[in-house]
Amino acid sequence: MSKSFSGKKLFAYILATVFFISLFYLLRLFHGVAEVSRDGSLLFYNAPVYAKNEQGEYLAYLDSTGKNWLEEIGSGKRLLVHDYYEEVKASGGFSDDHAAPAIISMGGNRILYATAYHGTDMHLYVIDDMSMDGAEHTILKGSYTYPALFDIKGEIILFSREQPAGKMGGDLVAYRASDGFSEKRILMESRDGEVVYAAIPFIADDEMLVAYALHRYSDQSMRDFHVASFGLKTWEKKWECDLGYLVEGAFYNRPTAIAKKDSRILVGTSFFDEAAFLKAETDVFSQENKVLLVEGSSESCASFHVVYERDVAAPYYNTDVNINENLDFVFFNADSYYSNLNLDGCFLDGRNIYPRMVGRKMLIFSRMNGARYNIRNFDNSLYVCRAGMIDFH
Repeated sequence: MSKSFSGKKLFAYILATVFFISLFYLLRLFHGVAEVSRDGSLLFYNAPVYAKNEQGEYLAYLDSTGKNWLEEIGSGKRLLVHDYYEEVKASGGFSDDHAAPAIISMGGNRILYATAYHGTDMHLYVIDDMSMDGAEHTILKGSYTYPALFDIKGEIILFSREQPAGKMGGDLVAYRASDGFSEKRILMESRDGEVVYAAIPFIADDEMLVAYALHRYSDQSMRDFHVASFGLKTWEKKWECDLGYLVEGAFYNRPTAIAKKDSRILVGTSFFDEAAFLKAETDVFSQENKVLLVEGSSESCASFHVVYERDVAAPYYNTDVNINENLDFVFFNADSYYSNLNLDGCFLDGRNIYPRMVGRKMLIFSRMNGARYNIRNFDNSLYVCRAGMIDFH
């Protein structure tokens, strides 16, 4: 009898253990990490993808068919904002991932939504009360890519890359919502044969900080590395530092993040050597690139130095480094992550890309569903991890 009783107790113990382990992972899934969409993608420079207003919290994303969505977090309600059906049809039935959107709150229940299909017109929508009925639609004619939106002391600003007519180039430009996006300001003008690739700008006090590199058509390289500051009132350049000496040997360097806290400026970039870059498109996470975190001060260009570096497997593109206003950072390896934060509760497995921290309360990221990735043939899911699963201490 005692042996039989012991066996039953052991079985009950095992059953209870399995139950509580399963419960733990279910709670982790539903109260920590939530799948927003099985078909949703972000991109390096298109930001922010999160907005909050009086009505709720929202995410913006692109799906693989070329549809741009606005989704209310938690309710499951989503709104089709723009459909690139004609562009997708013209490119053989595959959506271009550069069409990923950016959003920002405009007060009340209004959301400004921006999207451009990789060198095409920029579409701007002012959406009220989560409805396209009566939505204001502004089209900026031209060749735009990478929208980024900011609220600078109540003034909504749109930043974007624009390919100017008549030359092989790509400028960094800005528009103000207050004049209906009617007046373009060229912040960084490219030379013929070069394209400005700028990380998501950071607004600090009276300046806008930009980290950037120049793509050269002549050999398809992006070898350099710069940090610059622009005044918010005049948009004139205040200072610039050439940090190319920190990425010596780089063939393709892509800065993706910059932030400032007090006097500290932190920049995130990643670069391939030529051999790895030429093979990076074969399979996802098949080649390594080097990630650098560079810290310095506007007081002296010589103050910039590498404070963190790591070789990681890169997806189809360079590794995307994300930095928030607290100078927290996060980036992904093939099946892991690196950060100054404990984010263990956020990830179910690997193949994660495009991390986006919302202050210290949320992490948004995409995950590759398949083993291949192409800018016009992507298959990604979109996830949100709440602060309850993030250790910020």
